[in-house]
Amino acid sequence: MKMVRGTLILLAAAVCSMGVAYAFGGNHLTIHNEMGGAHFCMDASLDHGVNDGDPVYVFHCHGRENQRWTVTQSTDGQPAIIGVEGYCLDVRGFGRGPGTPIQLYKCHFLANQRFSLLPDGHIREVQSQKCLSALAPADRAPVVLDFCQPVPNQIWYEQP
Repeated sequence: MKMVRGTLILLAAAVCSMGVAYAFGGNHLTIHNEMGGAHFCMDASLDHGVNDGDPVYVFHCHGRENQRWTVTQSTDGQPAIIGVEGYCLDVRGFGRGPGTPIQLYKCHFLANQRFSLLPDGHIREVQSQKCLSALAPADRAPVVLDFCQPVPNQIWYEQP
């Protein structure tokens, strides 16, 4: 296991007419953390297909499509994280406050879809400078923005 690092950002191989960037070879990562001794992965529900506004949460790691993420560069070179069916991680409503939910949304690569992957394992949202945080070590616990702290629910690891 390696910590997510800014150096893992994959260069965009193609940009389609809608502005979506794709990583070389469709490389996917499972982004997870260890809370309470258990492994939880960043997850997006596939219960009703994929739609704008679907929540992102943690769930015990199983490695299926809804737990695989591609770290790439958007059309302006800023990092973005793309998940199931090409939807991006997105901060709901361009929110900046602690507790603002992370969701899936069609990639537009505006400020609320840009993330810095820090060497210490934090994933920081560029606009708010807050970090992605799992609210609890439990299945379906939401991923939200919070002040960056050296706590287990904010340290994310990648697994190819």
